[in-house]
Amino acid sequence: MIERRNGSDGTVTVDFKTIELDASEHTASAGIDFEHVNTTVVFNAGETLKTINVPIIPKDDEHRSESFAVQLSNITPAGAKLSKKSFMIVNIVTDVESKKRNDILHQLLSKVEDEEEVQWTQLFIKACLKHPTKNEDGEIVDFTFTEGLIHFITIGW
Repeated sequence: MIERRNGSDGTVTVDFKTIELDASEHTASAGIDFEHVNTTVVFNAGETLKTINVPIIPKDDEHRSESFAVQLSNITPAGAKLSKKSFMIVNIVTDVESKKRNDILHQLLSKVEDEEEVQWTQLFIKACLKHPTKNEDGEIVDFTFTEGLIHFITIGW
């Protein structure tokens, strides 16, 4: 987010670009870790906030810690000034718990979407099938002969 301070009269433009840092192990690379952005941000009269998105390229790494920078420069008109925060380091960090939670939600959503496409006949067949289940401890529990017999007898109900 870029903020314009000390007034909002007239139009102000500022260049924004992403910068690769050194070639160390934890440096993010444009095209591999993030998409390079080089644009001019225009603040029209009355505008004080602008958002610039830098797309992060997803990776399957469980732990990710990489950095790149963003730079503001070439502000116009001549009377406008950049603050000391015109150069900022951005850290790309993977939150392992959030990643696991997102994976579980994605699997659940896929299952729900698959169930929505089921036809009536498929539902009937699924209701007729008896299969082992998981108990509260996550152990697989097979059905007994009596449970199977009662299930078969009551299918028509």
